[in-house]
Amino acid sequence: MYTFSPPALAVVLAAASFRPPEQTSSRPKAAHYAAAVERSLYFVFALAFALAFALAFALAFALAFALAVVLAVVLAVVSFTSSF
Repeated sequence: MYTFSPPALAVVLAAASFRPPEQTSSRPKAAHYAAAVERSLYFVFALAFALAFALAFALAFALAFALAVVLAVVLAVVSFTSSF
């Protein structure tokens, strides 16, 4: 005969008395589908925000680079055409 220690016996009794959660919705598949759609929408909004941020950063970088090139050209033209 097996003997159980009190903590092991408590674990065995808890496992034996475990019941899965009660069904809370009359349409569990619909609720599952709605939750999946909601998670997908959150993902799409997060992706759209990240893409907009990346495009704004890229646009700002492109404008800053274009401004630096124009400034370099202007300085080069001024330095070559000015007489000391």
